[in-house]
Amino acid sequence: MAEKSTASRQVSARERARTKAAEYRQRENRLEALAVEYFTAADLMEKVYAQRDREVEAAEAKAERTAADAVAASDQVVRTMLDAGVQRGEVIDRLGCTPADMRRATAAQPDRPPAQPISIGDAAADAPQTDPDARVAGGARGAGGDALGDAYATEQEEAHAFAS
Repeated sequence: MAEKSTASRQVSARERARTKAAEYRQRENRLEALAVEYFTAADLMEKVYAQRDREVEAAEAKAERTAADAVAASDQVVRTMLDAGVQRGEVIDRLGCTPADMRRATAAQPDRPPAQPISIGDAAADAPQTDPDARVAGGARGAGGDALGDAYATEQEEAHAFAS
């Protein structure tokens, strides 16, 4: 009977070992599946970040080009005002730009000949007028037809209306 008990103990031990081995294999399969899921998600994450980085670089490049175009346009306005004979200080006051902006705008075209400095008041005074009221009523606009003359004429009309 001792043999039977030894054999039955061995059978029982083998069954427990198989059960434990099956549980171990099942656990290992679950862990392997989770590891595959993790690495799949990590790869996707890397692809998403790489795509984001490419899109950010493209957006930054586009913004830089747009900003450069805007700076060139603003520099052109400054140069046009200077070419019209407006003094640097007045351009700075009117546009609210900085002296650094003025230097950048004028450095963009160093071959530009110096213009005769004038102020807005001088431009209106240079317009041929015979009647002082005609100058206020539109002489400055008619003479130059530009935005600076229009601004001066509007200021004069407001001052004339206020004085009346």
